Amino acid sequence: MKGAALRDGQFFDVNTILNYSRENVPRLAAGIGGIQTPQLLIPKGGSFDIGQVDEEAKKLIPLSNIKPVFVRTVLVDDNIDDNLNLSKLLDEQLNETAMRGKDAQLVFLDTREFPDAYTLRGSYIQNNGTITLKLKIKGPKESEHQLSGKTKEELIQQIMELVEGLE
Repeated sequence: MKGAALRDGQFFDVNTILNYSRENVPRLAAGIGGIQTPQLLIPKGGSFDIGQVDEEAKKLIPLSNIKPVFVRTVLVDDNIDDNLNLSKLLDEQLNETAMRGKDAQLVFLDTREFPDAYTLRGSYIQNNGTITLKLKIKGPKESEHQLSGKTKEELIQQIMELVEGLE
């Protein structure tokens, strides 16, 4: 209702909402050890809008954010690239954490923006076998951090510890 399943970011389209649910239910069910495969049986052209919201209205929708919501990560190196693939690796870790079902400490949405969501942004350099990252956590609780590690995995672990501390 706040944007993940809206057509053009503003229309409550029945088909878009149902397809979003059909695509995400199997992932959510797997996170709690279940298997679900929803089927949609809709006549061709059977979709229609049931509402419209603008950015201000989305902010007023009273959804409970029990868990912090994260969207795609943006991490770049000193060449404004991501040669270490840290953004992808971190997003995969966030998604894996989110798929733990009821035990998940966060929600991850593979989108660029979502109201009241966190995004992890930063730049890194690799020097003498050490990766140093300036990280900004942008969202309801904003913070900046400087992290360093010998491996990508070590750095991702440090970031995840920060993320899990946002509850």
